[in-house]
Amino acid sequence: MTTTATIKSKTENGNGYEVVCGKVTVTVYFFSHAINVCVQNASAKVWSRGLGGRMFTSLAEALKAFKSESAKECILAVAAERMVVA
Repeated sequence: MTTTATIKSKTENGNGYEVVCGKVTVTVYFFSHAINVCVQNASAKVWSRGLGGRMFTSLAEALKAFKSESAKECILAVAAERMVVA
């Protein structure tokens, strides 16, 4: 069974996205030097302390870091929206 990632919201400047894929919600922010990815789960809520997520230098690095296919689908949906190559 394949689920499709859906971009739920986007910040006004177009750098931040909230994406849903099945039961997984992921926020992705693009900066000039890095990509920030945060899977919205209990661990993120406890440990984020307002900062949230993990920083990566490339899209490929971000994709490698996550085991969940749903999280990867969310990241790829944002990459497709922004036309970023992994």
